[in-house]
Amino acid sequence: YAQISCQLQLGDEQVIVLPQNSNSSFEYIVEQTKHSLSNIRIQFKVILTSSNDNNDDNAWQKA
Repeated sequence: YAQISCQLQLGDEQVIVLPQNSNSSFEYIVEQTKHSLSNIRIQFKVILTSSNDNNDDNAWQKA
């Protein structure tokens, strides 16, 4: 099966990384005094690592 890694990024600052083997949920509170929300882009990345089968076109479904 394929593994998934998740990252939360605020602007250029990466603030959360969930390991590939983590089943944890998480909560993150953005302090408005530190980050101006009007000028910042919030990204949530889900990264699918390569599966054992390089020809597997259904890796997302299996993950």
